[in-house]
Amino acid sequence: MKRTSTVRAGAVFAFVLVCVAAACASYYILYNSASVFNSSEWKSAKGNYGSCNPRQHMVADLRVRLLSNRLSHADVLSMLGPPDSEAGNELRYELGLTGLFPIDGSELIVIFDECGIVTSTKVITH
Repeated sequence: MKRTSTVRAGAVFAFVLVCVAAACASYYILYNSASVFNSSEWKSAKGNYGSCNPRQHMVADLRVRLLSNRLSHADVLSMLGPPDSEAGNELRYELGLTGLFPIDGSELIVIFDECGIVTSTKVITH
């Protein structure tokens, strides 16, 4: 009897372990997949502060585009729409909640030089 319960407990543990591994793999694939930047999709996601914000998946491609094309302040506004906040030479765009347990928000910061050309970008979590 004791041997049977030990085998059953082992089987249950293995099943739970497989389920947890599958959930983690699904999460990683879903939330770490990159997408090509789409201006209209980016703009329509404004105000979406949840964990399903499509901006999160476009930000890698967007950062490359912003830096490789030497865009002006006006170009960035046309491409991304109005920022969630603006201070000095920075535009900030909310990307929504991130992480396995989405409690932290993140945002894209676009930084301009004194001529109004994009010089750098960064993504921060707050």
